[in-house]
Amino acid sequence: VTQTYEPPIVNTAVVTAITQNTATCGGNVISDGGATVTVRGVCWSTSQNPTTNDSHTTDGGGTGSFTSSLMGLTAGTTYYVRAYATNSESTAYGNEVSFTTDFSCGTSTMTDIDGNTYNTVLIGNQCWMKENLQTTKYADGTSIHQDYWKYPGDNPSNKPTYGLLYNWWAAMYDAPASSNNPSGVQGICPVGWHLPSDAEWTELTDFVSSQNGYQCNSDPSNIAKALASITGWDTSTSICAVGNDTSSNNATGFGAVPAGHGYSSNSLGRYAYFWSSTDHNYYLIWDMATMISGIGTGSGYHYSVRCLRDYGDGGNTVLPPTVTTGAVSSVSAISAICGGNVTNGGGATGAVRGVCWSTSQNPTVNENHTIDGTGVGSFTSSITGLNAGTTYYVRAYATNSAGTAYGSVVSFTTGTDGQPCPGAVTVTDTDGNTYNTLLIGGQCWMKENLRTTKFADGTSISQGITTSTSTAYWYFPDNNSSNKPTYGLLYNWPAAMHGAPSSSNNPSGVQGICPVGWHLPSDAEWTQLTNYVSSQSVYQCNSNPSNIAKALASTSGWNTSTYNCTVGYDTNSNNATGFGALPAGWYNGSYSLFGNSAHYWSSTVVFSNQTYFHDLHYNSSSVYRSQGYKDIGLSVRCLKD
Repeated sequence: VTQTYEPPIVNTAVVTAITQNTATCGGNVISDGGATVTVRGVCWSTSQNPTTNDSHTTDGGGTGSFTSSLMGLTAGTTYYVRAYATNSESTAYGNEVSFTTDFSCGTSTMTDIDGNTYNTVLIGNQCWMKENLQTTKYADGTSIHQDYWKYPGDNPSNKPTYGLLYNWWAAMYDAPASSNNPSGVQGICPVGWHLPSDAEWTELTDFVSSQNGYQCNSDPSNIAKALASITGWDTSTSICAVGNDTSSNNATGFGAVPAGHGYSSNSLGRYAYFWSSTDHNYYLIWDMATMISGIGTGSGYHYSVRCLRDYGDGGNTVLPPTVTTGAVSSVSAISAICGGNVTNGGGATGAVRGVCWSTSQNPTVNENHTIDGTGVGSFTSSITGLNAGTTYYVRAYATNSAGTAYGSVVSFTTGTDGQPCPGAVTVTDTDGNTYNTLLIGGQCWMKENLRTTKFADGTSISQGITTSTSTAYWYFPDNNSSNKPTYGLLYNWPAAMHGAPSSSNNPSGVQGICPVGWHLPSDAEWTQLTNYVSSQSVYQCNSNPSNIAKALASTSGWNTSTYNCTVGYDTNSNNATGFGALPAGWYNGSYSLFGNSAHYWSSTVVFSNQTYFHDLHYNSSSVYRSQGYKDIGLSVRCLKD
């Protein structure tokens, strides 16, 4: 019977929880098209009609609703997003929706302890005060000694426009020097804000340099005009200097004003200096400058202060999380298991966590990634949608309001169809029979038919001389004991299940007659196998996806057929997958079909007295999904948990 599949049908959800760098979306797979949806998620881009070749999430499989977290976005940017779902037929996309990330600091103003109010401006991912600080008190109410601050140009009337100038001790308020990003130094700044480190100033200038719209004459070093105010500067005739055509200044909105320094009142109108928290460093913009430069200087000078908003809410400094990457395990041809451990949340709750992976080193959340809950502690991640025989790099990540942190990079190589399963080359049953294993797609199968006469708990199974729907029995194929080493044994369904209830899950969760760590495949798991084999052109006879029986059948034991693409035709060309299905026939009160057909139990009941099995026949090119009574004897192949 030839199965016909359609692409899935999926709808895109509304985008919510939009921030500067993240958003939440998702979708609903309303139809799987008749084949299991193996991967689903959303994909996004700054261009319309994004695909899974663009940034995307991986949010499990199957039908139904799912939620996706979009990360690594750029503030103030319009994105297009749509849900996707993939089955063996193809990848289908939902309707497209668009959204624009936040381009605000989360607050438009802030007020210091003196009651001075400042506007805010977002540049890159940093939220800055838009004016120079002018407080005469620390945030705890302590007054700053007047020797520690000065009026720009020694003129009190300059304070409202230019702020005040502070020496190092005033700026730091006894905090130790810091080169961290963020600095962690509140210093003279209001609660919820901090004195930027040299690294944070560099982050600002690096960002401005990277944006064509902020460069003068397309030169990344010519960015001073984009940061300087349009008023207050002495005139310059040099192209791209701050003082040349000041009306073209301030593209960023930062509005640096030339408050000079406290050493000479003549510096007013010519220079803008800003303290950092890093060992007396300051940043300089001047009237002839075409760039920003950081220079070490004496602590006795007085310079301007701009404060940078702490990450997170409530005025508490939040640092990026700390996360480690776990070991990679359960590697198959198309999947693996990894994970990590968030050892420190950085002072914030609800850090999003998972792993990201790529065929290139140092993967990020802009590439393939999982989302595995929030918070500190260990987590496990399922990596899916991989290519066989490929080396991947993976690392854990955790994201809070301060940013995304990554663990160390580990690498692994996926298996290849036809090879033994990584970490499980063989498996041995309770009778001591040893079986080879086989990787096909993402599944690890026994390579031979089961031949145990005991359950894994040691309970013996009786040899059958009749049929039964309740008593567990085994039978020799074709009633000949010499067939056991090659063809295994036949089992009725009570033996295959060992008292477990029917299961259509994937994985089935039914150990049944299988060894510990293995299980009886469900109908869905058999379908996953045949869908995968059908999807690979190398396994198709005459390029027909329904002609896959030869790829799963052994090269020996089959009766002869004269029809092309059937199992019994040119059996030397069989078994491209390595599965090696053998025609052990069946027992249904009498022994029959030996050499003609192979039948394999599933764990899934159709009706109360019938169960799905999957079968191959010598004179057919297809693999069939059939149903039979529970008392018949069929072969068993086990699947690794």
